[in-house]
Amino acid sequence: MNSIRNKIISAFALVIVVFVILVTITVAIEFGLVSKYNNTNVIIIHEQSLKTDISLLAEYGYNAFKTGDYKQYDSKLNEVNSHISILDTYMADKITNNETSLAYRSLKNSLNIVVKNFNDVRIQLEKSGSIIGISSGFSEASSQFDFVKSNIDTLLIIEAS
Repeated sequence: MNSIRNKIISAFALVIVVFVILVTITVAIEFGLVSKYNNTNVIIIHEQSLKTDISLLAEYGYNAFKTGDYKQYDSKLNEVNSHISILDTYMADKITNNETSLAYRSLKNSLNIVVKNFNDVRIQLEKSGSIIGISSGFSEASSQFDFVKSNIDTLLIIEAS
């Protein structure tokens, strides 16, 4: 009787241990997936906010050229730079493939070019005091804003896959 009882208890204990191990593995996998999902959501939210802010940056830049008041533009530029620094932090820790890294670097480079072009036009306007010739520079900077937004869309597609 002792032998059958020990075998039943051993089998029961083995079943419990196997279930505990399976549940532990399942919970660990779930936490890993949830963490990755949350990180991806945070990145996507900042990228979408960046896309919205870039559109507003172009609009505020145009208004600033007309009025000479750059407060809104400078404020929005600070918000864009804030999103970039947050994305830099996430991307430095979370980039898992070269395609994402390349898309993010392309986004940052194109954004830096746009801001530099806009600031060049701003300096030219301040030096000359004349709006003549500014529209072509602004048009070029504005068309590059669309390229930046396209780079954000590319990055979002890569991260979603």
